[in-house]
Order: sequence, then structure tokens, then C-alpha cells
Amino acid sequence: MKRASLFAVFAALGLVLTGLSQCRMVTVPDNAASSTQLSVEADNQRSKCRHVCDRKWAKDKRAEEKRYRRAYRACHGDRACQVAAHDTHEANEDVLAATRKACKNGCYNEGAVSGGR
Repeated sequence: MKRASLFAVFAALGLVLTGLSQCRMVTVPDNAASSTQLSVEADNQRSKCRHVCDRKWAKDKRAEEKRYRRAYRACHGDRACQVAAHDTHEANEDVLAATRKACKNGCYNEGAVSGGR
């Protein structure tokens, strides 16, 4: 069972790295006509970026649910195996949530280290 848990940890790490590699920083073109146009374009880019994050999360969540169902069924009623499969599933879901949040945070590029102050 330790081998399966180790595999699950590496799989979760792979999901995080894949998720973070999909994120991109939002840039605003230098030749934009006005601050209103800049704001609208930046909002549109952020919105698209957030939607990409949400779609990636939904796809990864479906894959994790499928993996969990297979792992649980493979336990054939062994309670310790089922608990381990559930714990791995919970850990993977935590990783997915963190990856989604990091991806969405990557959709913003405000250019200020001090939070706009």
C-alpha cells in the first residue's frame, strides 16, 4: 500500500506542475488607446484566463474521481485499502484546489509588489 501512496503523491505533484504550467501572466499592450480600453482588455484577458483555469480544474477533477473509483474498487472490501484510497483522494483534491487557486492568481499582473499601495 505504501507504493500506491507514493505513486499518488507523485501523481498529485504532477497535477500541480501541469496546472501551474498552464497559467500565463496577463499583459496589456503598450499601444492601447486609453485607460478605459486598457481596463476592458485586461478584464477580458483575466476572464479568459480564469475560465481556462476552471476548465483545467474540472478536467483534472473528473480524472481524479475516475482514479479514485478505480482504486476503491481495487480494494475488494479491504477496509485499510479503502481508507488509504480515500485519504489519497482527499489529498489529491486538496492539490487540485491549490493548483486552481494558483492558476487563477496567475491571471493577474497588477505590476505592484506592495499590493497597489
